[in-house]
Amino acid sequence: MKPHDPDLGLERLQPSGNAPTFAPGADGLHDRLLADLPVPLCRVNARGQILHANWPAAQLLGHNPDDLIGLNLHDFGADEGVRTLLSQAISAAGVSPSPQEVRRQRLRTPQRIRHVDLHYSEVRSGTGLHPQWLVALIDQTHLQQEHEALRHTMMALRQAHDTNQELALVADRSPNMIMICDDERRIRWVNPSFTRITGYSLGEAIGQRQTRLLQSPDIDPALIDSVNNRLNRGEAIERLAIQLARKDGGLYWAELTVQPVKNDDGRVMRYITIAQDITDQLQAQSEREALVRAETSHAIKSEFLSRMSHNMRTPLNAVLGFSQLLSLCNDPGLNEGHKQKLDIIHKAGKQLLSLVERASAQHLQIALEAVPCAAWAEPQRVREVVLNLLSNAIKYSQPHRQIWLRCGPDPDNPGQVFIEVQDQGVGISGDALPLLFQPFTRLESTRAMANGHGLGLAISRRQAQLMQGDITVNSQVGQGSVFRLILPADLNPAEAAAAPLHDDVGTDPYTTVLPAMQVVYVEDNAMNRTLVESVLSAYPQIDVALAGTFAEGVQVIEDTRPDVVLLDINLPDGSGLDICRTIRADAARAQPLLVALSADALPQHIASAMEAGFDEYLVKPLQIHRLLEVLSTARQTRLTMSSQY
Repeated sequence: MKPHDPDLGLERLQPSGNAPTFAPGADGLHDRLLADLPVPLCRVNARGQILHANWPAAQLLGHNPDDLIGLNLHDFGADEGVRTLLSQAISAAGVSPSPQEVRRQRLRTPQRIRHVDLHYSEVRSGTGLHPQWLVALIDQTHLQQEHEALRHTMMALRQAHDTNQELALVADRSPNMIMICDDERRIRWVNPSFTRITGYSLGEAIGQRQTRLLQSPDIDPALIDSVNNRLNRGEAIERLAIQLARKDGGLYWAELTVQPVKNDDGRVMRYITIAQDITDQLQAQSEREALVRAETSHAIKSEFLSRMSHNMRTPLNAVLGFSQLLSLCNDPGLNEGHKQKLDIIHKAGKQLLSLVERASAQHLQIALEAVPCAAWAEPQRVREVVLNLLSNAIKYSQPHRQIWLRCGPDPDNPGQVFIEVQDQGVGISGDALPLLFQPFTRLESTRAMANGHGLGLAISRRQAQLMQGDITVNSQVGQGSVFRLILPADLNPAEAAAAPLHDDVGTDPYTTVLPAMQVVYVEDNAMNRTLVESVLSAYPQIDVALAGTFAEGVQVIEDTRPDVVLLDINLPDGSGLDICRTIRADAARAQPLLVALSADALPQHIASAMEAGFDEYLVKPLQIHRLLEVLSTARQTRLTMSSQY
């Protein structure tokens, strides 16, 4: 591996002008985004050193991605002139407000010389860090070869302009359309490729003006006037992309080159037109650009979904956490500490109170019809899904209507149970039903009835699928909708009833025996810090140190050398993942038990945390009994980890 500069990575692709720009953020997430793009991309610093390259870029340059890190991009220049030009491009990109382009440069790779267009876009940074650039490497080798072939053809045509037989011999073998026109630009001869592409035979073309014969009905008249004016001045037309029409009316795109042939007096005697059909090439380019846009949009939507899930779980952590604490109080009276906790619960509960207030304001009746049953599911996720379905039923119901909440064994699917929400709302048309569970999709027919981002049902279905279930819907316009949450049944309900309910806030977790230990909790949310501190206050043998930022957390961990570190992942000035990696990389230190305590509940986030070195991952809202179970293993885990690192 080559040495890295301390440059930041890329946070998000955003359009600016005609090229993408970027903002600083976490290297891992967004370098993986670049790795998924089909366009060859690499990130370089102000000296031109490669900081990251995706697979297409590595294949273009003939190296593995890791081997490219630390190399200077301009050193791939085929000669000193190219290397100097590429080195200067970085300097030019640093002072120019617009992206820089360096076209058709010869790059030397282990296999061959490639002709490459380089597009430099600055990675914008609002933190004063070292500037970076994203460089798109567009392989133009094939086009350059075609251009060289075209150039050689033109040279041959110029050399043989007075010998029609020699000219025809060369033109007959060209895959491109070739037309020879007189000084009035009337066609005198065409090659076989012209007939193959346009459908016009030589006899049909002779005597025709090429603009009238091939002109598309949708072409801009101003463009034709511009071409004619340039030709009238004796100028050549080079590589003009233009839409033309075939004999059967079909349209295609061609790259047009028109070369006037002059006599010794400078008078134009004839025109030679060479046209290459570039329809497939433009289509492929359009598909590549669409793919890049789609991948970028997908990444942005995934990030937004993650943040929405995080924001929903944060208030629930306070509500459920302090509810568990108060349920364990033996004193019927409330002291000042208890009142403080009740105040926190009240503030967090306001965010959920709006659901009840909407139902009351619309004079809606909610009826419960339940048949006893048991399901294998995570209680908190079930609550969130049912809460979202009820919220939608209230939003899209007319006043003085009824809503039914039903649950029981699924009669059509043995081994499953259901929770069903039925409303008498506006209903959904059949053609709109497939759109309901797509993220960021809101139906036009109901958009005016409630605000939102079109995320609730998408998140709810994903939650159901994570519990091996699903959500189905039946609806009729004007009559209402039925949303059904399906979950796997508990086939041994008697055993489940006898087993302890870990989610039950009334269960006493303080029967768990904990050894003496030093705990550090790094969390930017003050309510969450108070919650964990309150839970552990029942154990005088545990010393708890708190930190509210990344920097404070690193310092406290270094000062205390704790047995257990509880880490929030998303801190205002850094990531808990980086703290975890730093601790695990220090082989000389006694390794603590590392526990992630985060509202990020997506599977890929949990997998990334465990890969970074965490021993446990606890998802908010916090389950006190689970935290205490994890802490009870701290001493043994620390001894095991210390022997491994």
